[in-house]
Amino acid sequence: MRKSFVKLALALGCALFGILSLTAFTGFAKNYDDEVQTWQMLSRRWDETLLQAREEEFIKAIKEQK
Repeated sequence: MRKSFVKLALALGCALFGILSLTAFTGFAKNYDDEVQTWQMLSRRWDETLLQAREEEFIKAIKEQK
């Protein structure tokens, strides 16, 4: 009975150590969903001209419908 208790305690200790080490490792893992991609927020000249062209087309289409 003593050998089975030691084996059980050793198995539970190893399992507990494995679980704790895995949770500790995932605590330091980087969450890429929290990042903000700043390069997408930079303004570009061609974006502004494209938006102005679309705005003019939209206004022209509204005037033609009236």
